[in-house]
Amino acid sequence: MASILYLHGFASGPKSTKSVLASQWAQERGLAMAAPDLNGAGFSTLTVASQLEVARAALATLAQPVVVMGSSLGGYLGALLQAEGAPIQAALLMAPAFDFALRLSRALGRDAMAQWRAQRTLEVYHHSERDQRAVGIGIIEEGPRFAAMPEMNIPCTILHGLHDVEVPVELSRLYARDNPRVTLVELDDDHTLLANFPRVIEETQKLLAEVGR
Repeated sequence: MASILYLHGFASGPKSTKSVLASQWAQERGLAMAAPDLNGAGFSTLTVASQLEVARAALATLAQPVVVMGSSLGGYLGALLQAEGAPIQAALLMAPAFDFALRLSRALGRDAMAQWRAQRTLEVYHHSERDQRAVGIGIIEEGPRFAAMPEMNIPCTILHGLHDVEVPVELSRLYARDNPRVTLVELDDDHTLLANFPRVIEETQKLLAEVGR
């Protein structure tokens, strides 16, 4: 039976609404699922590299085959994992935050970025902790180490909301255009995709069936 690796988004955690809903669904169906806390040693030292390390460790605990479910930055991490050859057979990505470092830098603007580099930390709202938390500049400085839009080598479905103001749907359109193994599903929803969570489960079930043949 296939397993699931769930990767949450930036400034979030394994107790996010989608992660909890996915865990409940998996448990009801007897599916093994790992939803690691990608914040690792602490949000202040968070980087893409540190999150990938946590994700690899969680992946190693799962029986094959594995479908990765990734939300936002977690979707980008899932794409990076499969591109490096990690044992993942399919991917369900929800509004994947491709090109994370560059887009975040541009969204913040020159002055905010200069302040972040000078102070080495930036206060952001952490959705799981429901409070402001400091994140280090390392997550930006390491950006050039990772492909902005890693090539997708496995069956992949992307779900993206048409009203997403955090990660524009155009990014997923470009990715699907350049990666023939990607199926893009555009939904009448925002970045959370909570209004369409049954569709998230439906598409995940399709991938689980495909890899479990």
